[in-house]
Amino acid sequence: MGKVTDAVEALAGPIAVGMGLELVEVELVREGGAQVLRLCIDKPAGVGHSDCEALSRAVEHGLDAIDAMLPEPYTLEVSSPGLDRVLKKDSEYAKYSGEEVELRLYKAVGGRKKVTGRLVGLDGGHIVILGADGAEARYERSGVSSTRKVPSYGM
Repeated sequence: MGKVTDAVEALAGPIAVGMGLELVEVELVREGGAQVLRLCIDKPAGVGHSDCEALSRAVEHGLDAIDAMLPEPYTLEVSSPGLDRVLKKDSEYAKYSGEEVELRLYKAVGGRKKVTGRLVGLDGGHIVILGADGAEARYERSGVSSTRKVPSYGM
């Protein structure tokens, strides 16, 4: 399915940029027995329903060529990554440096498979965070199943 998502990214990426949006991710998943083609978008001021609708309409006709690559119908979904977004790209680790994140580990380290701290960034193959005690901790990126931004509600 990488071929499909690559083709969709090549189509939707430039359209999103032209609309002042960033195409964060394209994924083709099966949910409830149906295929869902999901485009995840972002922008500095935050994404609203109108942004999602506008991009959906803008890419709709271009997706006709991609339809032939899929063996069955799909539903197009355009959404934002949310306040608790998962960081995937190197650029996101730089962008959210200083923010609180939660790391989920494949194997427990120090008896824990979930670690929370302030993101310092990437250093080689490691994700670096500051713990509540102010100590820097490094986790091999290959040992981290996900890095999720912890929402801040400004309280």
